[in-house]
Amino acid sequence: MKRDVLFLLTVLAVIFVSCVDDYEDANPTRLLDSPAVLTVMVSNDTIEQGTTTDITLTVSDAPAGLDSIAVSAVSDGEPAGGSFSLPDVSGLTSGEITVSYTAPSPFSGDIDITVTLYDGQTDEDGDLARKSSVPETVSVNVFCNAETVSYDVNGTILVDDFGSGPYDATESVIFVSCINEYQVSDITGGLYTGSYADPDDGYGTSGRAATLEIDSETGDVTWSDVSDQFGGEIIQDPAQPTSNIDGDGVITVYWTATAYGERGVTTYTPN
Repeated sequence: MKRDVLFLLTVLAVIFVSCVDDYEDANPTRLLDSPAVLTVMVSNDTIEQGTTTDITLTVSDAPAGLDSIAVSAVSDGEPAGGSFSLPDVSGLTSGEITVSYTAPSPFSGDIDITVTLYDGQTDEDGDLARKSSVPETVSVNVFCNAETVSYDVNGTILVDDFGSGPYDATESVIFVSCINEYQVSDITGGLYTGSYADPDDGYGTSGRAATLEIDSETGDVTWSDVSDQFGGEIIQDPAQPTSNIDGDGVITVYWTATAYGERGVTTYTPN
């Protein structure tokens, strides 16, 4: 009788253990909850190019302990550059985390900074199965202060009504937006403020202000929407090389006026 009872108990124990194993195989231990961020604050949402702001996240609960931080900076859908300084968050389950961001230079515009926190938990097989917080995004406006730089200006007139030029002058050129844009007072280098400007002998014209845009990769110089005062525009001269800036910062503009065909070369040399 005792043998029968012992046998029965042994069978029941085996069945019980098997059922537990089968249950655990079918129902593995669930992963812990994702890290949760309670608040996000930015120390300064308007900064000058090249300076730093802090993004502070308050973590309310990260049950598996934090492992790492992912960050990005985007402007108009494209990477904005700049640099991050990230704290060591290993094992943190709650508290404040501060990420520092230094804006690129030169730069002007809005930058969206996104921070995501990851834990380091593993699944039932021991494989890394880290979970992430909801990405948190703050917007920072980056500005730059315009500078005024003095240039020697030389205007060589190739075609006009008076056989004018060359003209020489000194001009304070405004460095407009810190992203390679320069405001000049007369893109013709003196024609419209020289021979053509005399109301008795010329046409009573005035200087043609223009914003020169510099391509930082190619060095090409472009501009747009500059009137020649006679119903046309001042554009890049198609018969000349592309306007450009060289390694010494000398800007050379090859221009032509579409109404009557005046042409010239204006050179801006920093002094």
